Amino acid sequence: MSAWKWPAAPDGFSGPTMQWPGRDKLIVIGLVFVLVFCLTARPVLNAADPASSSSANPTSLAEKLFRDASAFSHALHERPLEERSVGDYRRALDAYGQVIRLNTDNYYSAESLARRAELLREMAYATGDSALYQQAIESYRAVVASHPQSAFVGDALITIAQIYEESLQDLDGAAAAYRELIFYFPSSMLGREAR
Repeated sequence: MSAWKWPAAPDGFSGPTMQWPGRDKLIVIGLVFVLVFCLTARPVLNAADPASSSSANPTSLAEKLFRDASAFSHALHERPLEERSVGDYRRALDAYGQVIRLNTDNYYSAESLARRAELLREMAYATGDSALYQQAIESYRAVVASHPQSAFVGDALITIAQIYEESLQDLDGAAAAYRELIFYFPSSMLGREAR
């Protein structure tokens, strides 16, 4: 049972040639086919299984910046109100501002605007600065204007009305905010309460 045969060499060739018997040739072709299939199918199979891929669900820049901003905010809120400095608020505000300026992810951008507005409102309350209430209103309005379909619109409009009514004693501003709330949510409980 010899697989090697020493046929006559063609002109200009001086080495041995190899001839495969039929069965061995089929086995080799089958192995080559399996090897080629496995090598080409492997990236596709890895893509279908995100747990096996090393780059599965990479954190976006917006998400990373949002997490950093949330960490600043969390550290700020761990301290009592009287121990919070304006600089601490500014660091958290700037961190949320980075997410807003990046504006690559609607969810993180909308939530960053809402959290930034809430921080401005807290800062206004802590310092008694009515200009900060105006900045908070502008930030809440940015949520409504930039992300009108987001889940933060209702809270933004309610908070605008509350700031006008309770903090600035501006009943006309509060009434306008309540009318806007009715416009956005005419048949909801929010709309009925605003009426």
